[in-house]
Amino acid sequence: MTGTTVWLRFWIQVKLLSQKNTLLIYQVFLQNTFKMFIKHSLTCLLLGASTLSLPELAHASTLRKPTARKLAIGSECTIMVSTLLALEPDGQQEEQFDCMLDEPRGMKGMSGQIVPIVADASQSKQLSHLLKRGDVVPGKTNLAIAGAQIASNGGVALPPGLDIAANVRQNEQERSGRKLSEQGDKPILVVKVTDSAGRARTESSAQIGDDIFGTLNDPVNLASQMRACSFNKLNIIEGPVNELLRAAPGVVEVTIDIQLTENDRYAIHNAVTEKVNTKLGITLPGPYEQVMYVLEKCYVGCGWAAYAYINSWMSVYQDVYYKQVGVQMHEIGHNFGFAHSGGLDGQTYTDHTGLMGNPLYSDDVGRMCWNAAKTWQVGWYDDRKATFDASMVVQTYRMVGIANYDNNPEQLPVVIKLETGTSTDQFIAFNRAMGVNSDNDEADDEVTIVQTGSNGEGYSQSFLQATLRQGESHTITNWVGTGQNLIISVTDIDQDTNPQVWTATVVVSLGEMPPTPAPTPCVSGTNFKLDLVTDNYPGETAWTLVNQCTGQQQLSGGSYSNANTQYVEENCIPIGKYVFTITDSWGDGICCSYGEGSYALQYDGNAINTQGGNFGQSASVTFGSCNEPPVTAAPTPAPTPVPTPAPTPAPTPVPTPVPTPAPTPAPTPAPTPVPTPAPVPAPTTAPIPDPTTAPIPDP
Repeated sequence: MTGTTVWLRFWIQVKLLSQKNTLLIYQVFLQNTFKMFIKHSLTCLLLGASTLSLPELAHASTLRKPTARKLAIGSECTIMVSTLLALEPDGQQEEQFDCMLDEPRGMKGMSGQIVPIVADASQSKQLSHLLKRGDVVPGKTNLAIAGAQIASNGGVALPPGLDIAANVRQNEQERSGRKLSEQGDKPILVVKVTDSAGRARTESSAQIGDDIFGTLNDPVNLASQMRACSFNKLNIIEGPVNELLRAAPGVVEVTIDIQLTENDRYAIHNAVTEKVNTKLGITLPGPYEQVMYVLEKCYVGCGWAAYAYINSWMSVYQDVYYKQVGVQMHEIGHNFGFAHSGGLDGQTYTDHTGLMGNPLYSDDVGRMCWNAAKTWQVGWYDDRKATFDASMVVQTYRMVGIANYDNNPEQLPVVIKLETGTSTDQFIAFNRAMGVNSDNDEADDEVTIVQTGSNGEGYSQSFLQATLRQGESHTITNWVGTGQNLIISVTDIDQDTNPQVWTATVVVSLGEMPPTPAPTPCVSGTNFKLDLVTDNYPGETAWTLVNQCTGQQQLSGGSYSNANTQYVEENCIPIGKYVFTITDSWGDGICCSYGEGSYALQYDGNAINTQGGNFGQSASVTFGSCNEPPVTAAPTPAPTPVPTPAPTPAPTPVPTPVPTPAPTPAPTPAPTPVPTPAPVPAPTTAPIPDPTTAPIPDP
């Protein structure tokens, strides 16, 4: 580019910007001059500096990137936690910890932006544990980040060694948080987003509004299902927008200055937030309880249908997922403070008895509410709750499903809490599949048992424990350390007394633990025993036992569901050489930062030395030998007949005569002669003369 060209471009821009002030014109000139200087300099380097290698050019280019800057003393951010609804949602997923930056604390120009927290493994684990323990409340807890850096990617890089617990405080203003189980009107703003290349959803703003608010004729939508599940206690309404600015009731449109195809979700949602703030002249969330961003699609860092921030106002949807009622309910559920709902297999999303598991993916199929734990948490059914605790021995409950909450003449409970006295409790509900819950996806008309933490009152991943039909029961062994089993039995599901209101009869009782059966003798190998005590995070613990002689995995266990609980595994295994490996998925072992976990091993009756529970990511120990002779079936005596007594004749009774009755005649009837027939002479035939012919007279 020649100098003349640069000046020509400069004067064209001056002409176009003639209404702008002199300072802006001067900035344009400097920017163009600097670009010309850089381009000429690089050209000279490429043509004349033949000794400059490509790696050195790459290094030089990195020097031109914006450098990270340290944040001043007093800098803070509000801790935000996002969860992504994965498109293949049957695996495990961790929460993403982010920062909402706060301008008054030395971050001018970045106020309200949400950026990722860049932390080391120890800090990440501490954040996760503080969240699970309730010491970090998303949207309501501030983190002091003096000395942290805003890196070139926009993330907040925490200083190495920063103690998270010592640098958090509760935000009294709670500017990012939202209360759970609000009642009354909830105004929501929907934002239809267009990127700088014109990419946007093809549906009109009016159609998008209908899919969320039901303003036209959509039969099942976010507003209708929230109203149904809450029994009119919560009313989703279109957020107020100046008629000159809105595109449809409750909907605004903005165009961002970046492309969806070239930017990650942070850059995109921050760009949207900035545009909405500017257009409406507010700082989000402003007068709105929730704000929903609708994107054409996801192109960078995808694999999610939607995501939302916990206890917050923001949720983001890509592609067709914004219109799917289950997805809408799921994401706004996160805004309410709900965590995901895991199934019987221990995976994050696989409880399909409520919408915080893998939700329903359909526009008009979405009549479904929450599982037992979230039913307790949401607060809409507080007048229909019951509690069982360790002071009770046996209780019989009749209950109805939430679908009959408002048709419940006897005011029966819809959810029962099994109070353990710890932060982890179980919850029972009757999963009646009708009405507001008619599209339920698992265990229709069965009794469900769900376990969660935070006393069932706050953010905590839940897990389905059992689904019970009439006549079935579920046992929790050694309940809360009582030495007794807790047995939950479904004795009746009454469909007939009132066909419109089915009831389930549930008996909760404490019973003696059955005696432990004597171990089965190990006659074809040797005994292996593991005695494991979990820490506060049992889901991180697993183990394997590998037979080195065969190369096969012999046994395995974990992850576990109950914290600070003893698990004993005892098995008969072939004699051989073994490697036992215990792992902690987070990398901090099972002792001693977060609980006093431990494990002990025995092989062939002998204790195996281990390094204890403080092992980091994993620990292994080897024992046994492939050269040991095979077991000769546990010393079995020579085939001796079953203990044969000395040749003693078969028990011969003492020479006692065959039981002879005392000399009492057998009951003798009164001296009545044996019925004697009347003296009838023996039948005598009339005297017959010898066969002589009668005398024949003479002729």
